[in-house]
Amino acid sequence: MDRFLTKGEKSKSVTIPSVTTATVTNTTTSLTTTTASSAVLTSTTFVANVTTSAYVKPVASTSKAVPNVSKNEKISVESMTHFSEASDDDDDDDGPPPAKKTKSKDTKGSKEFNDKWLTNVLYRNWLVKKTFPNESSACAYCKVCDERFINHKGSLDKHMKSGKHATNMRTVASHKPIDKIIIPNTEDDAIKRAEVKICAFVAEHNLPISLVDDLVPFMANIYPDSTIAQKVTLGRTKATNMLTKLIAPACTYEILKVIKEPGNFFSIIMDETTDNTIKKQCALSIIYHDGTKVQTSFLDIYEVGSGKAEDLCQALLDWLKSHAIPLTNFIGFASDTTNSMVGEYNSVFSHLKQHVPEITCVKCSCHMIHLVASKACLKLPRSVEDMLKNIAMALAQSLCGQDPVTI
Repeated sequence: MDRFLTKGEKSKSVTIPSVTTATVTNTTTSLTTTTASSAVLTSTTFVANVTTSAYVKPVASTSKAVPNVSKNEKISVESMTHFSEASDDDDDDDGPPPAKKTKSKDTKGSKEFNDKWLTNVLYRNWLVKKTFPNESSACAYCKVCDERFINHKGSLDKHMKSGKHATNMRTVASHKPIDKIIIPNTEDDAIKRAEVKICAFVAEHNLPISLVDDLVPFMANIYPDSTIAQKVTLGRTKATNMLTKLIAPACTYEILKVIKEPGNFFSIIMDETTDNTIKKQCALSIIYHDGTKVQTSFLDIYEVGSGKAEDLCQALLDWLKSHAIPLTNFIGFASDTTNSMVGEYNSVFSHLKQHVPEITCVKCSCHMIHLVASKACLKLPRSVEDMLKNIAMALAQSLCGQDPVTI
């Protein structure tokens, strides 16, 4: 025996935190384990030599088994502590393993676009706020690199420092603005303005378009010091296209802009005719107030497929609808006095009144005067009427017809 326990040591107890309680007697060494917060070792006459502090790991069960200890073995406090801690670890293994903590995902992409970036001196030359199709929120977009990225300042800085962005910025900086490349030529504008005025003069005074073939060279001859007159190039073909595709649409647009306004009332004078190709055409003139005075202007001429009253009325309504003209401003209709135009039944006006109930019909006074004169001439010999017509035609075609006649 290495040593004997004294009388005072027989009842000595050792408290070990967070271990299993073990009781050892002097005759037989037995360890009884229970789940508690302390372990008490009690001995009366205990002799043991510590040969090892190792132990065999017990099998997991409801009550933990302690390895057998002979009388010749000494169990130290450290070995009991080590055994108790291992038992607690085994108790923890009985349940399910604890869930691993996972890092929250990066939510940078869900941030809103900061409008202050657009005024930042580092970003304002290339950053724009753009919303792509099928997306509700706007994202950062580089207009130089044609690339989008998440709404995060770190992403902006990273893109700005990339080699691709730096190369593209140098390329853009080397380009000249469009206003520096294309410089407007005031002389070309003056030449175009002169050509338009010549065409408008010919149309206003009802002159033949073929006149410009001789008029333009004549002007260049009498104004040799004018660079504009020398550079005007205008013939009958070019003049025709300018009148039909440039001047006429512009004049029509100015009229339509006025009569489209609410409260700007207008009346239409309509006449149907047949040209030499047996195609029926419908001519429209308009009477309206332009804000200063009453104007009477030519509006348009278009072909119609039939000369029936219903077809003529539908063609007029389609024209008004195609130009978005409100029918509430349409208050007057004038035409010749034929039954197909202003008759009480099945006429253009009767069909038109179904769509515009407030419209008023005014028969053409010129046609009425002509009919009165024709009826009056029926009381005279036919030769008198023919003589008057022949005199009028002769004076109109004569070179001296414009001079006043003196008796």
